[in-house]
Amino acid sequence: MNKIPLLSTLIYFVLFMAAIFLAIRLNNIWDTYQHHNKAQVIFKDIIAEVKQNQALLNTSQPKNNQLLRNIRQHLKDSVLSISKLRFAPVYLKYTAWNTSRYLQMPRHWQPDILYNVSQMYEFQQLHKEHTQALSRMVRSIAFYEHQQLRTSLDAFEANLSVLCNIDTQLQALYKTFLLVHPTQ
Repeated sequence: MNKIPLLSTLIYFVLFMAAIFLAIRLNNIWDTYQHHNKAQVIFKDIIAEVKQNQALLNTSQPKNNQLLRNIRQHLKDSVLSISKLRFAPVYLKYTAWNTSRYLQMPRHWQPDILYNVSQMYEFQQLHKEHTQALSRMVRSIAFYEHQQLRTSLDAFEANLSVLCNIDTQLQALYKTFLLVHPTQ
């Protein structure tokens, strides 16, 4: 029995299998590289959004602090001009995870109780917490794992509509507050 054709066939088979293995490996490396590039672009967009949100919060925080002082003064003497009651809602494109806290707060507010009115300002602090939490979360996400990245972005998109609904609730709450405590 001649072993040379059998040996050459075996060598060709091993080389063929090695070539297939290398092709699969190169394909995986290329996919990882593409996902990495897409993730970097999205990462930069989200970081820019977080910085923009933080800037919005920093500019509106003093206004809302002043608003709370105005409301307290109004509750004391009821001579505050309606023009001084200006609420500057902050629109955040993305929010962090615990959306339920956003949903629960306005639902339980009573506009005729000062403590609950003051929670409107605490709500602004919650915005800040969420922005910071988002920033930390964005830096810790394994952006190179495509499924996790897609899931995270879906969560971001879902939270946008929640925040818009809460802003509508806040505006309605202020109108109710002014009805309960009319200015003179």
